[in-house]
Amino acid sequence: AAERPVRPAAAAAAERAIEAPLEQFLRVKVDPDQPGHVSAAEEDLVAEVNKQLQALASAIDRLVACPSAEKPATSHAQIKRFREVRFDRKQQFQDAQRRLQHTREGEQLRHHLQREMRQDGGNDSAASHLMSENASIRNASKVADETIQQANATYDELIAQRQIFSGTTGRLIAIGQQVPGLNILIKRIQDKRTRDNTIVALVIAFCTCFMLWYWLSGWGI
Repeated sequence: AAERPVRPAAAAAAERAIEAPLEQFLRVKVDPDQPGHVSAAEEDLVAEVNKQLQALASAIDRLVACPSAEKPATSHAQIKRFREVRFDRKQQFQDAQRRLQHTREGEQLRHHLQREMRQDGGNDSAASHLMSENASIRNASKVADETIQQANATYDELIAQRQIFSGTTGRLIAIGQQVPGLNILIKRIQDKRTRDNTIVALVIAFCTCFMLWYWLSGWGI
């Protein structure tokens, strides 16, 4: 029983440890003068984020493998939440890596085209066209990144709401296990609500069909 708070706490600690390096990595910028250069600080951040993601995965695995008798009543909800958090953070990390890669490739292409234009005296229309296309692609990529960020923000809000509902469900389950007969009462309430919803749906369907029949009969159909 003494190990109950330890295992979830290990996963929670790993979750918190991801936040700082991930936040720093999301702020990494590409040097426009040296687009192909990857700084030591960026490499350290990549290694640290991967390390903490693996630590969180290991903590989740240990929590799953924990004997049922040692698990708290809300362990299933906690495991689900930790998995969602890890998926979300990994997605953010991979999106940031792709963004940096696309930016580096675009800047390297720009440098290459500028060198070709200087060698040709600046009259290479094909190179100019490629630079224009590159700028368009970069703008489109920027818009796509912004859209992805908005989608991630919306996803975070939905996850937060889901966690609230999951926590409420976990507390209700725990209360139901402690209070005899409460689960039966909750099930009866749910059954009554389902029955009431079914009756309302049938009444609405009947009224809709009657109105449709009345309207069609008025047209002599």
